[in-house]
Amino acid sequence: MSSSSSKQNQQEKQASEANEDATAEEDAEAKEDPVAKGDAAGSLTETAECPACGRRFVGDYCPGCGQEADPSVSATGVIGGFFRELVDVENGFWPTFVGLTLRPGKTLQKYLSGVRKGSVGPGRYLLAAVVVYVGTDRVERWIGTEPPPVVRPCMTADGKKEALEVAVDYYGLVGEQARILPFLLLAVLLAFGLQALFRDRFSRGAEALAVGSFLTGHAVLLAEGADLAFLGARLSGGPSVELSFRAVVVLIAAYAGIACWGCFGPGWKPALKGAFGGAWALVELSSIVGVASAGTAVWLASAYPDAYYAFDPGGTQVGEFLALAGALSAPLLLHAGVEALTTRQK
Repeated sequence: MSSSSSKQNQQEKQASEANEDATAEEDAEAKEDPVAKGDAAGSLTETAECPACGRRFVGDYCPGCGQEADPSVSATGVIGGFFRELVDVENGFWPTFVGLTLRPGKTLQKYLSGVRKGSVGPGRYLLAAVVVYVGTDRVERWIGTEPPPVVRPCMTADGKKEALEVAVDYYGLVGEQARILPFLLLAVLLAFGLQALFRDRFSRGAEALAVGSFLTGHAVLLAEGADLAFLGARLSGGPSVELSFRAVVVLIAAYAGIACWGCFGPGWKPALKGAFGGAWALVELSSIVGVASAGTAVWLASAYPDAYYAFDPGGTQVGEFLALAGALSAPLLLHAGVEALTTRQK
């Protein structure tokens, strides 16, 4: 009886070992031939090789590195990918836009506290705003509601040109061709102003630059929205209504004040500081452009007296330009003096 039981156990053991060997052989064959795998129904499932890391897998994306299995290149894909990556539709542009419109203070507070999920970065937000600004400007010029930039000749009868007018036109043309530069400069100036006004609220200068970029980018979008509100009147043949420089100053100052009230408040002091910082940044931007234009005019009138004049076609009058440059640099010198005094007191 025991001998019969022993033989039965031995047979079962041999059968189990045979099954294990067969399973091991099937696994080895599947590893040796990764092109196809057999499923329970006997059908074959094709696998793909990742073009980035070389891993074989089943599906559309590599589980190791996330690379697409069969990436395709098309014109629509390239253009659509640019705008998709620029505004980051899936991961934060619209939530950031809505937040900065309805709750700017809380949106800035979340970013400064380290919350990044569901929001787009300040640099990308500013770049997206500039792209929207340039795009709407080009469309308005294409449909005829916005006149093209015109460079004035400013030439006298003897062939001389007014140096200051030429310099102003030159920097206007630079601003037309490189729209990102004035907005980037405005964001930096606003960051310097906010850091000086809210020293106890920023642990690093980069935080002030992030806030300045968010506020500048959103102010640009708000200004474009206000400008588009007058588009109907221009299309219907009515008078050309545009936002003046004073209106832009008021818009940026008001928005910066509201945002700082929500972020660094509550209270009227943070709101006033924010409004002052926004308006002062625009004043300093105008000051930089004015000093650059006056300096260029001095160079033109001095280096080419036969082609350019300052105020009188019969002379150069460089001294007047130097005085003008000094007056225009007053806001910058005042800011630098306040910064130096504050640093010295520390």
